[in-house]
Amino acid sequence: GIPALLFDRNFGYKDINYHPHYVIRGGRAERVCSQESLMTHARVTIDGVEGFPLGASVTDCHIEVLHRVMPQAVFQTQSEYLRCNQDLAAAVLEIVANKQPQLWYRRVLEDGTIRKEPRGAVPSSKQILGNLYGFSNMQAGWLVPNTVTILLDAVVEQKRSGCPQLHHIGGQDMASYVMELGESLSQLYSTVARQLGLSECVEYNVHSAAPMRFVVRRHRREALDCLFESARAFATNERNRGRSFKFTPQEQWSTLAADLQPTKDWYFDQVRDAVAACPEVFYALGDRNFFNQHDLVGDDDLYVHPEAATLPLKIIGELWDILRHCARSKKMREQRRHE
Repeated sequence: GIPALLFDRNFGYKDINYHPHYVIRGGRAERVCSQESLMTHARVTIDGVEGFPLGASVTDCHIEVLHRVMPQAVFQTQSEYLRCNQDLAAAVLEIVANKQPQLWYRRVLEDGTIRKEPRGAVPSSKQILGNLYGFSNMQAGWLVPNTVTILLDAVVEQKRSGCPQLHHIGGQDMASYVMELGESLSQLYSTVARQLGLSECVEYNVHSAAPMRFVVRRHRREALDCLFESARAFATNERNRGRSFKFTPQEQWSTLAADLQPTKDWYFDQVRDAVAACPEVFYALGDRNFFNQHDLVGDDDLYVHPEAATLPLKIIGELWDILRHCARSKKMREQRRHE
């Protein structure tokens, strides 16, 4: 399968998608540590939570469950990833610290909390490199900025593969970071590439993991199959409608649209009904009740739609967009009915 890189340099209060300071199980969330601690430092501080013994590393507890339920998968934290590629990472960090020391503005304290430096207080590259968390200092020090973290990943993967085209499946935050930081990342990569003899440019593609939701308990297989097939049927009908317009003179489009609308409405109703029958895949990450690895301990009662695991991500994304649109339309109609 695809190796998974787990970002462990985050905070509970910042990570509103995955909530690492909680264990989410059976639709309920139990807090296990402070939301203020960097997850590399976070220890279990709340007693009585199954699988999270008092004083244990919270990150280790989460990952131990992943290994138990998916023993063949390859998981690595960001910290482990950097240690495995320490020489190359150190070379990149030295170049960036010398070129743009202003990127560093956060320091990890020994207790895992963060101190932000005052605006305009730019450290020297010597200060950064001499007290760099995870490199010259394993407990505290300057925290590698998010921009540089993504740059490190691009450099390491390009060096490993020799390929200038990289593909990553990421969450919402990762996709947003790459889009927002595109220009600065490009400039940093060009600087590093020249000094390290890398490919002149690298294409860094981030594919959203958001559509990967076609998973339910096995006894809900029929509902998921119906949901998936209704979206496929709707998409096929839309393509057929497009072809009909393509081969119809423009002055006849209004008549054609009226003729085809009942069929479109019928397919839309099929999707709407399937959405209503399979609500569990339309969870909101912020609600802290989503299905995850902790629900699979001692239970292999999981069903993944077979085509969801084999079709190209582009098609899966298109089908998910159809379902989201129908789900939103259904919710809006219900809200108007209650008003």
